[in-house]
Amino acid sequence: MTAAVNGVKELLAEGGKATPGLVALIDSMIKIIDDEIKTKVKEYQISTQTNVDTKITTLTDRTESAVKEKEEADQFDRSYDQCTSEEQRLLEAHETCKTQEAKLTAEVPTTAFCGNPDFDVAYSNPPTLATIWTVDFSKGSEAVALEIDGYLTELNTWVANKKRHAQQHQDKWNDANTACTDKTNELEAKTKDCGDKLAAWTTQNAKCAHAKRAQEVSMCDFGHKYQA
Repeated sequence: MTAAVNGVKELLAEGGKATPGLVALIDSMIKIIDDEIKTKVKEYQISTQTNVDTKITTLTDRTESAVKEKEEADQFDRSYDQCTSEEQRLLEAHETCKTQEAKLTAEVPTTAFCGNPDFDVAYSNPPTLATIWTVDFSKGSEAVALEIDGYLTELNTWVANKKRHAQQHQDKWNDANTACTDKTNELEAKTKDCGDKLAAWTTQNAKCAHAKRAQEVSMCDFGHKYQA
C-alpha cells in the first residue's frame, strides 16, 4: 500500500500539476500508513498466526491423545476377545466333563460293574443226613470207621464240589469287585475334575466381566477424546 501511494506522489511530482496541498496530504497518508495501519496489520498478523499455531498445537495434542486412547481401546478389545475365547473353551470343557460324568454315573450300577450278579452267590441243596445212624459194633472198629466215612461221603462230596465252585466264584468276584472299584474311582475322579473345571470357568467368567467393564470405559474415553 505504501509503495502504491508513493507511486502516485511521484507521478504528481513529475507532472507538476498537483493540487496545492495534495502532496502534503499524501505525505500525511503515508505517515498514517507507516505509523498506524502497518503496525496494526502486523499486530493482527502476529495475533492471527499465534492463534492459528495455538489451535494447530491443541488439535495435534488432542489428536495424539485420541490416537493413544484408540490404541488402548483396541488393546482392551483384544484382551476381552481373548478372555471370552478362553471362557468359552473352559465352559465347553466343563460341559464335556459333565457329559462324561453322567455316562459314568449310569455305568456304575450296571451288571458290568457294581451291579454284577457275581457279588451275590448262594449255595443251596446240601445233602440231608439220616437223623438216625445205627452202628454194628460187632463188626469191629474198622468196620465202624468205614460206616462213619460212608455216612459222611455224600456230604463231603457236596462240600468238596462247593469249595471248587467257591474258588471259581471268588475269582469272578475279585474281577467284578476290581471293575466296580475302578469304575467308582473313575467316577469320583471325574466328579472332582468337573468341579475343578467349573471353578476355572467361574474365575474366568469374573475376569471377563472385569475385562468387559474395562473395555467399555476405554471405549468411552476414546469417544470423548475423539469428540474433542
